Amino acid sequence: MMKLLVTGPLAEQVRDELVARGFDEPLRAASEPSPDDLAWATAVVCRSLPGEGTYRWVHSIAAGHDQLDEARDRIEVFTRTLGSLPEQMAHSVCWAVLDHELLGPHRRQCQAQNDWVRTPHQWPPGSCVLLGTGVIAQRVAQALQALGFHTVGVNRSGREAPGFDHVTTLEEADLESAQALVNLLPLTPQTAGAVGEQVFRRLRGALYVNVGRGDTTRQEDLRRALQQGHLSHAHLDVTTPEPLPAEHWLWRHPKVTITPHVAAITLASDVAEDVLETVADLRAGRSPRLLVAD
Repeated sequence: MMKLLVTGPLAEQVRDELVARGFDEPLRAASEPSPDDLAWATAVVCRSLPGEGTYRWVHSIAAGHDQLDEARDRIEVFTRTLGSLPEQMAHSVCWAVLDHELLGPHRRQCQAQNDWVRTPHQWPPGSCVLLGTGVIAQRVAQALQALGFHTVGVNRSGREAPGFDHVTTLEEADLESAQALVNLLPLTPQTAGAVGEQVFRRLRGALYVNVGRGDTTRQEDLRRALQQGHLSHAHLDVTTPEPLPAEHWLWRHPKVTITPHVAAITLASDVAEDVLETVADLRAGRSPRLLVAD
């Protein structure tokens, strides 16, 4: 029998969603679990895993799971939430890219100055390079394609993935002609600081969008790239640190747009739906669709 503990700020909402959907295993919810809660559970839904116990199954409440990676040796089966997150991310990235392509910052500046300047935007749309080719990146690529952009996915092997016009490695990617570089990378030892001067210097006035993790970007290199013209603008939904201190330079830079880590918001209903799907997979002896690869 599974004994499921739901933790974190959405704990009670996720519990209520599970109960409403007929979840029939022993269930507890605690935003801050006690040692007794952790000892009782055989499976946990969480953002991070406190204590030192081992669990048959742990489900990340979010798509990103870097806060759980250090606990992988305590987890037998590790899954994550997707739900509506790919669709939300696609909307957010399309907004950032279209705002740049249609000269949104320039239009707002002209409006603030009462200046009727009919500066033409570029047409047709060009190339968007996406760092990452996972499920979320695939949905983003499809949405950008629907808007007329040529989408290039970047991964370590260059292996093809659905939803992209082309997939390659970072070393082989044509960054020079990219209109936008979209960072969808998770935070791992390999991706920490991966986007810095060596990447930015290959761009020619592109937009940089980061909706992955803040620590994947070297922010001082980003500042220099903006100063030197390698980047025309940066749209950052994730930063280091979070939240940004009031005095941080990113807030005041005229070529930076900040959003407070809201490109894709985890909903309690998404978590509950994905938990129930994974429970069904485990009961049937199937490998879960939402399994996190080692």
